[in-house]
This record gives sequence, structure tokens and C-alpha cells, in this order.
Amino acid sequence: MSFARVFTINYDNLNIIGKQFTDYTSQDIEPVIITPTETVYYMIGNPFNHLSFNTFKKYTNRNKKYEIILPNFEMGRGLMNINENEEKIIKALSTTYWNNNNKLNTIKIRVKASHFVNPDLIDTNGYITFTYYNHSVIRVLQGHIMGPLLGQVLYVNDIPCSHITHFINSYMDVNLMVLTQDEPCNIGCNPTEILINDNNIMIENNGFINIIELKKTLELSNLENISIDFNKQLIEPYKNKPLLSPPINKKLFLIKWLHMDDINIPSDALQSLKSISDSYFSSVLFIDFAGKNKSIIQLFGGYVDLSESGNLEEAIKNVYNIIHGSTIYSNLNIILFYDAYTYHKHGTCVDLYSVLSNMILEFIGNNIMLIPTNLLPDGYTFNNSDRNEECMVCLD
Repeated sequence: MSFARVFTINYDNLNIIGKQFTDYTSQDIEPVIITPTETVYYMIGNPFNHLSFNTFKKYTNRNKKYEIILPNFEMGRGLMNINENEEKIIKALSTTYWNNNNKLNTIKIRVKASHFVNPDLIDTNGYITFTYYNHSVIRVLQGHIMGPLLGQVLYVNDIPCSHITHFINSYMDVNLMVLTQDEPCNIGCNPTEILINDNNIMIENNGFINIIELKKTLELSNLENISIDFNKQLIEPYKNKPLLSPPINKKLFLIKWLHMDDINIPSDALQSLKSISDSYFSSVLFIDFAGKNKSIIQLFGGYVDLSESGNLEEAIKNVYNIIHGSTIYSNLNIILFYDAYTYHKHGTCVDLYSVLSNMILEFIGNNIMLIPTNLLPDGYTFNNSDRNEECMVCLD
């Protein structure tokens, strides 16, 4: 019978797994590893091991990006089909962000793949994603094979996994190795991802490294006339159709409260609407931020706060965790994310509000719900001091 082998991360286990990862003869266990990184969990394969490569393809989702995880730029140069301009840009960015002293987190770089890359790993446009992680497991595995790794973000129900509880039941009966840690992954969201084409950079995923940081890095490397723009999906994501549609039998919406001063509805009709609202909210899992709706917590079938203190990094780390956790509540078939993010106007995609907003809207897209506060059932009122929606940074 096949079963996953789960290891905690320590020196002895890393040594065992590293040896297994490079054993080209053993059939005892398939040499593919599920491991945490600084961002989310990954499935990792050995590109130099035929069994590992085929197993990696078997368990990964070809509709999602394959990645080549590099120890440094030089190791991946031969895998990139790049010109002189692109090489200068990648060198500048990798020197800054692909090292163990970087505090922001890594960056993913998409470029044309060279003919040395297996066609199975390349997207339909000829691109491959290169990235770097400083996690101890990644460094050990790279040390054992003396080269790059194959990687793909681990998905369950189309949702990235940032904690072992998100996926362990799905992989208990497979013959893979799983490395685990007690805490969720440190960041809990995908890094900034860019596509480089000559002197043009397109930001395709909004992570902790924003456009201001990118421009500063290029300027310090004396690289001028570099065009940096955003994929249109990031500019106004609430206008998009959801990019991810997790098959979790739940509908996801962004909720905005609407206050109507003069609501001209007959009293009996108004009471009927309030009763409908009461019934509706009983099947809702409400995802709050900074306790802005805690005064009406009893209205919802379920309630959880991304961060009671309003800490954006904590909230980002909790998004995937909460969506995964919602699957156990069969009676709550609607998830409402309170819109505490999109009204911030600090600048396009330059702060953690944008990171959090883009993460959520990737699932929600244009599924936005406006609900008049006048239709709340009797007895439920907002504490306005908790719900001040003016951002002092925006006002400044």
C-alpha cells in the first residue's frame, strides 16, 4: 500500500531525503518532495532523475506554471533564451533579490526558455518561470543534485497551500515524501512575478517587491530606459472574472456596505426584506479585517478575522488558510470578504493593501455585493468607531 512519508525539518531528515532525492535506482519511494518555502508549499522534482521527473509531471497540474528553482543566476543562464538587455536586467534583479540577505522575499522571473529546457516544462508561448528560495530544504536539495530543481506551487481545490493541514489528507495515500513545519509558511502568498521582454518588464503578480523597489534596484545598477508596467489584470482586478474558481461548493463575494438615508419602502415590505437578509446571513462565512464588523458578529453563520489588529502581513498569511478551512463548514455555502482594501489609493500596486486585495480578488473578480445597511435585521447596528473607512494615508 502506498502512503506518504511525513518528516519534520531537521538535519537528519534533510540528509535522508537528500540522499533519496538523488537515488536513481531505488523504487522504495518516488523521489518527489512536498516542502514549505518562504511563501507557500511546493512540489519539488529532480530534473536529472527520470523517475522523479515523470512522477513530478504525474502529480502536478499542467494548467499551472512549472518553475525552475535556481541557486543563482549563473546556474540558470544556459536555460534562458535572453538577449544582452534582458541579461543585464536579470543580473541586477537576481543579485538583489536572489540571495539569503533579502528581507522582502524572492522574485519570479519569466523569460523565453532555451532549447536546453524540456518542452514539457515550457508554456505555450515558449516561456518558463525561474525563481529562487532560501529555505533550508531547497538549499539542501540543490546541494545534493548540484543544480536547479523543478517546482510547482502546491494546489488543493485550485488554492495554494500555506500549511500542511491544507493538503495532507489529499496526499496521505501517495508514495511521496512530505516535509512539514508547525507554523504556516512565513509569507503565505506568491512572490512578485515579472515577465521580461527586451527592455520591457511586465508585472504579472503583485507581491512584496513593488514597482518602486524594482525601479530603485534598476537605477542602482545604472539601467535606464526600462519600461515597467502592470498586467491589466492587476490594475483594476475587481473588473475581472475570477481567475481562480475553487471547487469548494461555495460562492465567494466581496461585500461593500451601502447606507441609504432615504429608503422609501413600505414598512411591511422592509420587514420582509430584513427577514430575508437574516436568513441569508445565517449561511454566510464572513471574513472581516481589523474587527470592522465585530459589532454584528452574531448576524453571520460564521465569522473570522484576517487580522484583528489590522496587520496586513498577518492578513495576507491567513487568506489561503481561511479559504481552505472553510471547506469543513457544509452549512456555510457563501463566503463574504469585507472590502477593507480597495478604497485605499496610495498608488497602483505599491503597498501591502494592494497585495492583499489582489490575492482576494483573484478568487472573487467582479463578484461584488452591495448591501444596504438599512436592510439589516432589527437589533443589528454598526459601531461606527470600528468602521471608520477613511485612510489617513490616502487623505494625506
